Amino acid sequence: MQFIYGSHSHATNSVGLRIYYRTIYDRFHRRMGDVQTWHVAGVVQAATQAALTTALTALEAAYGTDFGDITLKDNTPANTAHVTTSANTFSGVQVAHFGYPKGSWDMQTEYGVGNANKRTFEAILTADFRSGGGGSLYAYREKVTRIGTGGPVTKYMGSLTGVPVLQTLRVYSPVRYIQEGYVIGRGQYLNPPAALTALGNEKFEQRILEDVSPEDIRKNNNTQKQELYRTNYRYVLESTIAGTPYPTQVTL
Repeated sequence: MQFIYGSHSHATNSVGLRIYYRTIYDRFHRRMGDVQTWHVAGVVQAATQAALTTALTALEAAYGTDFGDITLKDNTPANTAHVTTSANTFSGVQVAHFGYPKGSWDMQTEYGVGNANKRTFEAILTADFRSGGGGSLYAYREKVTRIGTGGPVTKYMGSLTGVPVLQTLRVYSPVRYIQEGYVIGRGQYLNPPAALTALGNEKFEQRILEDVSPEDIRKNNNTQKQELYRTNYRYVLESTIAGTPYPTQVTL
Protein backbone atom coordinates (compact mmCIF):
# COMPACT_ATOMS: atom_id res chain seq x y z
CA MET A 1 0.00 0.00 0.00
CA GLN A 2 1.19 3.51 -0.73
CA PHE A 3 -0.06 6.77 0.74
CA ILE A 4 0.14 10.04 -1.19
CA TYR A 5 -0.63 13.55 0.04
CA GLY A 6 -0.61 16.21 -2.65
CA SER A 7 2.50 15.57 -4.75
CA HIS A 8 4.34 13.79 -1.93
CA SER A 9 4.46 10.00 -2.26
CA HIS A 10 5.41 8.04 0.84
CA ALA A 11 7.41 4.85 0.57
CA THR A 12 5.34 1.69 0.15
CA ASN A 13 3.97 0.27 3.40
CA SER A 14 5.53 3.08 5.46
CA VAL A 15 2.30 4.76 6.66
CA GLY A 16 -0.56 3.68 8.89
CA LEU A 17 -4.00 5.31 8.69
CA ARG A 18 -7.07 5.85 10.82
CA ILE A 19 -10.03 7.52 9.09
CA TYR A 20 -13.07 9.01 10.86
CA TYR A 21 -16.30 10.59 9.62
CA ARG A 22 -18.23 13.01 11.85
CA THR A 23 -21.72 13.84 10.59
CA ILE A 24 -22.85 17.47 10.23
CA TYR A 25 -26.55 18.26 10.81
CA ASP A 26 -28.72 21.28 10.09
CA ARG A 27 -30.96 22.93 12.73
CA PHE A 28 -33.66 20.33 12.05
CA HIS A 29 -31.17 17.50 12.65
CA ARG A 30 -31.08 16.49 9.00
CA ARG A 31 -27.79 15.18 7.64
CA MET A 32 -26.01 17.82 5.52
CA GLY A 33 -22.49 16.43 5.24
CA ASP A 34 -19.58 15.23 7.30
CA VAL A 35 -16.08 16.13 8.45
CA GLN A 36 -13.51 13.59 7.36
CA THR A 37 -10.40 13.21 9.54
CA TRP A 38 -7.32 11.24 8.54
CA HIS A 39 -4.82 10.31 11.26
CA VAL A 40 -1.54 9.56 9.48
CA ALA A 41 1.35 7.86 11.30
CA GLY A 42 4.47 6.70 9.52
CA VAL A 43 8.22 6.49 9.34
CA VAL A 44 10.78 8.01 7.01
CA GLN A 45 13.99 6.04 6.45
CA ALA A 46 17.12 6.91 4.50
CA ALA A 47 20.60 5.47 3.91
CA THR A 48 22.42 8.29 5.68
CA GLN A 49 21.65 11.04 8.15
CA ALA A 50 22.12 13.63 5.43
CA ALA A 51 19.68 11.81 3.18
CA LEU A 52 17.21 11.58 6.05
CA THR A 53 17.46 15.33 6.62
CA THR A 54 16.67 15.91 2.94
CA ALA A 55 13.71 13.53 3.09
CA LEU A 56 12.31 15.18 6.22
CA THR A 57 12.64 18.63 4.64
CA ALA A 58 10.51 17.44 1.74
CA LEU A 59 8.04 15.85 4.17
CA GLU A 60 7.60 19.06 6.18
CA ALA A 61 7.16 21.08 3.00
CA ALA A 62 4.41 18.72 1.85
CA TYR A 63 2.52 18.85 5.16
CA GLY A 64 3.07 22.58 5.46
CA THR A 65 0.68 23.07 2.55
CA ASP A 66 -3.11 22.73 2.58
CA PHE A 67 -5.46 21.67 -0.22
CA GLY A 68 -3.55 18.60 -1.36
CA ASP A 69 -5.39 15.50 -2.59
CA ILE A 70 -5.33 12.36 -0.44
CA THR A 71 -4.76 9.03 -2.17
CA LEU A 72 -4.23 5.52 -0.87
CA LYS A 73 -3.07 3.04 -3.53
CA ASP A 74 -3.08 -0.74 -3.34
CA ASN A 75 -0.24 -2.97 -4.49
CA THR A 76 -1.39 -2.92 -8.13
CA PRO A 77 -0.96 0.14 -7.79
CA ALA A 78 -4.52 1.36 -8.26
CA ASN A 79 -6.54 3.79 -6.19
CA THR A 80 -8.38 2.26 -3.25
CA ALA A 81 -11.73 3.52 -1.93
CA HIS A 82 -9.79 5.91 0.32
CA VAL A 83 -9.32 8.89 -1.98
CA THR A 84 -10.25 12.49 -1.19
CA THR A 85 -9.98 15.14 -3.87
CA SER A 86 -9.59 18.54 -2.24
CA ALA A 87 -11.51 20.43 -4.91
CA ASN A 88 -14.55 18.20 -4.36
CA THR A 89 -14.84 19.18 -0.68
CA PHE A 90 -16.39 22.28 0.85
CA SER A 91 -13.37 23.29 2.92
CA GLY A 92 -10.52 21.74 1.00
CA VAL A 93 -8.15 19.26 2.60
CA GLN A 94 -6.31 20.97 5.46
CA VAL A 95 -3.36 19.91 7.59
CA ALA A 96 -4.60 20.28 11.17
CA HIS A 97 -1.50 18.80 12.80
CA PHE A 98 2.02 17.64 11.96
CA GLY A 99 4.81 16.53 14.26
CA TYR A 100 7.35 13.94 15.33
CA PRO A 101 6.11 11.73 18.20
CA LYS A 102 7.99 9.14 20.21
CA GLY A 103 9.14 6.37 17.89
CA SER A 104 8.57 2.66 18.27
CA TRP A 105 12.22 1.66 18.25
CA ASP A 106 12.46 0.50 21.90
CA MET A 107 13.03 4.08 23.07
CA GLN A 108 16.23 4.43 21.04
CA THR A 109 17.12 7.90 19.84
CA GLU A 110 15.93 8.37 16.28
CA TYR A 111 18.09 9.75 13.50
CA GLY A 112 21.08 7.63 14.56
CA VAL A 113 22.97 4.85 12.84
CA GLY A 114 21.79 2.36 15.46
CA ASN A 115 18.23 2.49 14.20
CA ALA A 116 18.97 2.85 10.49
CA ASN A 117 18.32 6.58 10.24
CA LYS A 118 14.59 6.39 10.88
CA ARG A 119 12.27 9.20 11.89
CA THR A 120 8.68 8.75 13.06
CA PHE A 121 6.08 11.37 12.08
CA GLU A 122 2.36 11.95 12.43
CA ALA A 123 -0.17 14.22 10.75
CA ILE A 124 -3.89 14.92 10.90
CA LEU A 125 -5.73 15.88 7.73
CA THR A 126 -9.31 17.17 7.70
CA ALA A 127 -11.87 17.87 5.00
CA ASP A 128 -15.43 19.19 5.23
CA PHE A 129 -17.96 17.60 2.87
CA ARG A 130 -21.42 19.01 2.17
CA SER A 131 -24.30 17.12 0.57
CA GLY A 132 -27.61 18.35 -0.76
CA GLY A 133 -28.10 22.08 -0.43
CA GLY A 134 -29.09 24.11 -3.47
CA GLY A 135 -31.53 26.33 -1.61
CA SER A 136 -32.75 23.93 1.05
CA LEU A 137 -33.78 25.39 4.39
CA TYR A 138 -31.03 25.20 7.05
CA ALA A 139 -32.72 27.08 9.90
CA TYR A 140 -35.86 29.10 10.62
CA ARG A 141 -37.22 31.11 13.55
CA GLU A 142 -40.24 33.37 13.89
CA LYS A 143 -42.14 35.15 16.64
CA VAL A 144 -45.36 37.18 16.53
CA THR A 145 -45.95 39.93 19.07
CA ARG A 146 -49.45 41.29 19.75
CA ILE A 147 -49.67 44.90 20.93
CA GLY A 148 -52.98 46.10 22.35
CA THR A 149 -56.41 44.53 22.83
CA GLY A 150 -58.64 46.71 20.65
CA GLY A 151 -60.04 48.35 23.78
CA PRO A 152 -60.33 52.02 24.68
CA VAL A 153 -57.51 54.53 24.59
CA THR A 154 -57.29 56.47 27.84
CA LYS A 155 -55.08 59.19 29.16
CA TYR A 156 -54.63 61.05 32.41
CA MET A 157 -55.29 64.73 31.78
CA GLY A 158 -53.49 67.08 34.12
CA SER A 159 -55.02 70.12 35.81
CA LEU A 160 -53.51 73.27 37.20
CA THR A 161 -54.20 72.48 40.88
CA GLY A 162 -55.94 69.10 41.14
CA VAL A 163 -54.91 65.51 40.54
CA PRO A 164 -54.86 64.23 36.95
CA VAL A 165 -58.18 62.94 35.62
CA LEU A 166 -58.45 59.75 33.57
CA GLN A 167 -60.28 60.41 30.31
CA THR A 168 -61.28 58.14 27.43
CA LEU A 169 -59.97 59.48 24.14
CA ARG A 170 -61.31 56.68 21.94
CA VAL A 171 -63.60 53.77 22.68
CA TYR A 172 -61.78 51.42 20.29
CA SER A 173 -58.18 51.11 19.16
CA PRO A 174 -56.37 49.01 16.56
CA VAL A 175 -54.52 45.86 17.54
CA ARG A 176 -50.99 45.75 16.18
CA TYR A 177 -48.99 42.63 15.38
CA ILE A 178 -45.25 42.45 14.75
CA GLN A 179 -44.24 39.31 12.87
CA GLU A 180 -40.45 38.89 12.69
CA GLY A 181 -37.85 36.20 12.26
CA TYR A 182 -35.25 34.79 9.91
CA VAL A 183 -34.69 32.05 7.35
CA ILE A 184 -31.29 30.58 6.47
CA GLY A 185 -30.84 28.89 3.12
CA ARG A 186 -28.04 26.63 2.00
CA GLY A 187 -26.24 28.04 -1.01
CA GLN A 188 -28.71 30.86 -1.68
CA TYR A 189 -31.11 33.30 -0.08
CA LEU A 190 -34.64 32.04 0.56
CA ASN A 191 -37.92 33.93 0.54
CA PRO A 192 -39.23 34.43 4.08
CA PRO A 193 -42.74 33.30 5.06
CA ALA A 194 -45.56 35.57 3.93
CA ALA A 195 -47.18 38.08 6.26
CA LEU A 196 -49.94 36.61 8.43
CA THR A 197 -52.69 38.71 6.85
CA ALA A 198 -55.32 36.66 8.66
CA LEU A 199 -54.32 38.69 11.71
CA GLY A 200 -54.86 42.03 10.00
CA ASN A 201 -53.85 44.39 7.24
CA GLU A 202 -50.12 44.77 6.67
CA LYS A 203 -48.59 48.21 6.92
CA PHE A 204 -46.45 47.85 3.82
CA GLU A 205 -44.41 50.98 4.45
CA GLN A 206 -43.03 49.35 7.62
CA ARG A 207 -41.96 46.03 6.10
CA ILE A 208 -38.25 45.25 6.63
CA LEU A 209 -36.20 42.63 4.75
CA GLU A 210 -32.47 42.15 5.42
CA ASP A 211 -30.17 39.88 3.40
CA VAL A 212 -27.02 39.12 5.41
CA SER A 213 -23.72 37.88 3.99
CA PRO A 214 -23.23 34.07 4.27
CA GLU A 215 -22.37 32.75 7.71
CA ASP A 216 -20.11 29.97 6.39
CA ILE A 217 -17.46 31.09 3.89
CA ARG A 218 -14.49 28.85 3.13
CA LYS A 219 -11.42 29.40 1.00
CA ASN A 220 -10.81 26.15 -0.87
CA ASN A 221 -7.49 26.77 -2.58
CA ASN A 222 -8.29 28.96 -5.61
CA THR A 223 -12.06 28.95 -5.08
CA GLN A 224 -14.37 30.34 -2.42
CA LYS A 225 -17.36 28.36 -1.22
CA GLN A 226 -20.30 29.82 0.66
CA GLU A 227 -23.29 28.50 2.54
CA LEU A 228 -25.89 29.57 5.10
CA TYR A 229 -27.47 32.68 3.56
CA ARG A 230 -29.60 34.50 6.13
CA THR A 231 -32.62 36.75 5.51
CA ASN A 232 -34.20 38.67 8.41
CA TYR A 233 -37.77 39.91 8.04
CA ARG A 234 -40.26 42.05 9.96
CA TYR A 235 -43.93 42.71 9.15
CA VAL A 236 -46.31 45.04 10.94
CA LEU A 237 -50.05 44.31 10.78
CA GLU A 238 -53.10 46.05 12.24
CA SER A 239 -56.65 44.90 12.94
CA THR A 240 -59.68 45.87 15.01
CA ILE A 241 -59.98 42.36 16.50
CA ALA A 242 -57.50 40.64 18.78
CA GLY A 243 -56.52 37.36 17.18
CA THR A 244 -54.18 34.55 18.27
CA PRO A 245 -50.62 35.25 17.08
CA TYR A 246 -49.39 31.79 16.12
CA PRO A 247 -46.07 31.83 14.18
CA THR A 248 -45.87 30.41 10.67
CA GLN A 249 -45.33 26.67 10.54
CA VAL A 250 -42.84 25.94 7.77
CA THR A 251 -42.81 22.66 5.83
CA LEU A 252 -39.52 20.76 5.88
